Amino acid sequence: MYERNLIRSSLKDPNGVPELSENSVKNIKKEVYALFTDDMKKNESLPKIKVGGSNGTKNGDFEYRMDEDGSANGGTVIKFYKSAFKSNYILARTILHEYYHAGDFYSGNAGMKMWSLRYKLNLKGNELQNAYTDYFERGVFNYVRGLGAYQDKNYYYNQKLYHR
Repeated sequence: MYERNLIRSSLKDPNGVPELSENSVKNIKKEVYALFTDDMKKNESLPKIKVGGSNGTKNGDFEYRMDEDGSANGGTVIKFYKSAFKSNYILARTILHEYYHAGDFYSGNAGMKMWSLRYKLNLKGNELQNAYTDYFERGVFNYVRGLGAYQDKNYYYNQKLYHR
């Protein structure tokens, strides 16, 4: 059976183990850049990059500040945790995941969704944050799974990791 995984096929050595460094992120990002959406490409240079540390079972995080009305409040950071560096493939999958969030944020999609949830559905506090997180995490997981990560048993959206 033919298995389609655009992420793996974009990498020179998907099973190789990258060093824990920003250079590894840059190099693997170059290899999967053709898989970036237009919003990811337009906004790729805006977030700061941090490497190292851990956060439970997560491989990365997109940190941002947004008010409940959807307006951006400060800069953004993409964090790549140690677990993302288990293989070039896992790092590539994490790069695609986190840069997708950055593309949504900087394109204005994230702010419009936050505004809509807040004012059209009248959600507030944790209920607002959880609905917002559900929407965007499901979207990014579906995007990356569509590139081939659907074959990965450990790559799926788990609300318990994200809900407050």
